[in-house]
Amino acid sequence: MRILVKNGKWIISFKDIKLESTVYYRDDIYNLEFPYKNKNVKIKTVNLDETLKYLEKLFDESASA
Repeated sequence: MRILVKNGKWIISFKDIKLESTVYYRDDIYNLEFPYKNKNVKIKTVNLDETLKYLEKLFDESASA
């Protein structure tokens, strides 16, 4: 996984998928928003590292299936 922050957007690259995400931090909670398969996905998390690791696992498994 690679993360690039550019113009306030987080570009998160997994094995075969690249997400352009907006990340907000408020009241000890991270909010991630990104489009995926024509839907807007919103995730709230306290632990951003663990959430990104989980997303990496999901996207890498779906890419190899």
